[in-house]
Amino acid sequence: CPICEAEFCWLCGREISDLHYLSPSGCTFWGKKQWSRKKVILWQVATLIGAPVIIALIAGV
Repeated sequence: CPICEAEFCWLCGREISDLHYLSPSGCTFWGKKQWSRKKVILWQVATLIGAPVIIALIAGV
């Protein structure tokens, strides 16, 4: 916006934050509506548990 100097997402129309496009729940680019708080927490827990397991499997540990 030239008046307030804010940048807006062309996909969802919301103001862009630093992690707007990286967040699976922040932009409707990842779906038709935003994720519920419960779904966001489940996603974060699954990532925290799953990432080390996948890295260990790839590394051959």
